[in-house]
Amino acid sequence: MMKNLLQFEFYKLRKMKSFYVCLIVSILLVLLEMISSHILYQSQGITDIPVNSFLVSFTSISMLSMILGIFTALYSCEDYSSNTLKNIYSRGYNRKLVYMVKYIVVQLVALFYMFIILISIALIGMIIFGHMGSLPDHFYSSIFVNIVLLLAYNTIFYAISIFTKKSGTAIAANIVGPTFISLFLSIGDSLLHLEDFSLNYLWIDYYMEHLSTTTEIYKALLAGIIYIVMVYIAGKYIQNKQEF
Repeated sequence: MMKNLLQFEFYKLRKMKSFYVCLIVSILLVLLEMISSHILYQSQGITDIPVNSFLVSFTSISMLSMILGIFTALYSCEDYSSNTLKNIYSRGYNRKLVYMVKYIVVQLVALFYMFIILISIALIGMIIFGHMGSLPDHFYSSIFVNIVLLLAYNTIFYAISIFTKKSGTAIAANIVGPTFISLFLSIGDSLLHLEDFSLNYLWIDYYMEHLSTTTEIYKALLAGIIYIVMVYIAGKYIQNKQEF
């Protein structure tokens, strides 16, 4: 049953224009970032720019979390807006299986987007800047942990989309929500004046910005895994309680 449902979901995916639009937009954002960086560095007289510095920060260059938030909302809410979810359940598929299969698809799409973005940065960067440069410490581990953290982000986007069931509301929440959470935690820090702890430790963005040491990388990896597991379980619980 799982195989048939996966085939059905991938068939729908291939038909979704938003899948291709979001990917193209991400690549265009990479191109724009590379060109603007090249112009900026030239104006400052800086000519030796290694491409690997852009690879490490691939999440912010392509604004990939925002793109994933939009796509995941559109894909996850499509069955609600088209009223096809009841038909899927009527074929004998249970809610847990449907939730898991759709989650697998959105995460595979996220991995595919990340792969294409990394390739795009490398190719466009080599054309514009000319050399890759020596790899910094923790280069591969930083990229890997960033991927895990993005998957954690996408798990949150998926759960929000399942909760709202409306693509417009989900897109707004997925885009604005992370910013408000970071702002709220920063305000909380300034009010509480905690010495050995920051509320920002509770949010994914902090770990994306702190990957310079082995200890920070391990902490970020653990945070990403915890978010993935806990939010997945919470989202599945929400979906089981919903009525259609």
